[in-house]
Amino acid sequence: MVTPDHSRPEGRGALAAYAYQQIRDQLIYCHYQGGERLVLRPLAAALGLSPTPVREALLRLISEQALELDDRNTACVPVTAREVFLEIHGVRGDLEERITRELATHVTADEIAVMRAKHHDFILAYEAGSHMRRRWPMWFFTARRHGFRGVCLRSG
Repeated sequence: MVTPDHSRPEGRGALAAYAYQQIRDQLIYCHYQGGERLVLRPLAAALGLSPTPVREALLRLISEQALELDDRNTACVPVTAREVFLEIHGVRGDLEERITRELATHVTADEIAVMRAKHHDFILAYEAGSHMRRRWPMWFFTARRHGFRGVCLRSG
């Protein structure tokens, strides 16, 4: 379920951009399953928006091939073939290794200590059955995204 962000912008174009970003983020974080239908009105209600900006966002995601249309013209999350998944996984692995090597040349000892502490806290929470266990994919992808931003900022 998409959680509306109460700091959303105003205006038609801004609302469509907001809807696009919210749905795109949910796709990136694997919130939706392959083949899942994104029905306009419930999705708009979840975002706290009228259907028009959400429809525009869905059409944009369809044009970018992030979503597909089913036989009823409803936006659906594409099902990724195993071969495509393995290719993406391999490319991401290579890229993440390269990014990690780049980060290692720029990170400070204090930053490493903070990362170790956060990792340790996460492991303890996971082993204790914390709510983080249910939400680890979102936490993991968010941490990776912020880590990637940090590398980009550090490496100029």
